[in-house]
Amino acid sequence: MEHLKETIIQHNSISNAKHDLTTTQMDILFLLIGKIKSTDPTDKVYTVMVKELEKYTNAPVNYKRLREATKELGSRSLEQVYNDGSYDQIWLFSRVKYERGKGLLLIRLSPDIRPYLFDLKRNFTILNLRHILRMRSKFSKRIYQIVCSKRNLGTFTIPLDTLKDRLGVADQYQKFSAFRKYVLDVAEKEVALADVSFTYDTIKQGRRITDIYFTVKFNDKKKLNGLDKKERKLNHIVSVEKIIHPEQHLNEGKVDVYDKCKELGLTNKQIQKIFDELSYKEIARKLYQINLAISDGIVKNKTAYAVGQFVSGFSCKLT
Repeated sequence: MEHLKETIIQHNSISNAKHDLTTTQMDILFLLIGKIKSTDPTDKVYTVMVKELEKYTNAPVNYKRLREATKELGSRSLEQVYNDGSYDQIWLFSRVKYERGKGLLLIRLSPDIRPYLFDLKRNFTILNLRHILRMRSKFSKRIYQIVCSKRNLGTFTIPLDTLKDRLGVADQYQKFSAFRKYVLDVAEKEVALADVSFTYDTIKQGRRITDIYFTVKFNDKKKLNGLDKKERKLNHIVSVEKIIHPEQHLNEGKVDVYDKCKELGLTNKQIQKIFDELSYKEIARKLYQINLAISDGIVKNKTAYAVGQFVSGFSCKLT
């Protein structure tokens, strides 16, 4: 059974898109994202094992439910609605095959969805794979995605109708008391065991609840529950804090860039040379690409790899 990345990256369009994937379908998708590497050929067929689903979700697989889930996966899409009313429907998979007796799912991604599963653009969300797979409620998984996409804001507001639409329950839970009990409260409890947690309040216009006000905070890693620490291979894991978009580096300044270089094992002399040769924007872009490669698990020696990447932009050697 192959090692999965601890953190996965996806475009915010996926986090905030409208879809009605079931819990099993989302788990298959997240396991798949955990296997994807930026160097994979576009027509690669990925393998998801039923044993993996059971291991990482910590729950037995219902084969009848699995068959129903995989039967519909090929026709599943994400819908992104824009402010002008236009929309974009993106199909997830071009092929899904289940091999009976082997417990294997063979999946090929749709070409149009691939860019959204890699952090190639400005807006992105970083999710902890193990945390999201351990959540039992599909609403917890979806709200966790939304919360993670807004984690740096601290607080944010979503219209109630928009939230229900994104969760695929626009025509359900007409009474807010039911939506609170079966969706929000369950998600609040399950997400609290992840790397972030949230609380929420309601906003009213008159007597009608119109918006949900979320407050997000980062959880203390020492207090997190539900993780099997023995399975964590820290030497292959890039923490959420290390995968930072170049523009965030620029906002945080020279000290942040220096610290990120030190985390890669570079010496002060090497870092000074980097500052002398490259602009902050170029350094930030290099750091971003280096940490993505480490996250993909294709780097054996992060310091040597970093030196090689920085040297490519130099007029002389980095010593």
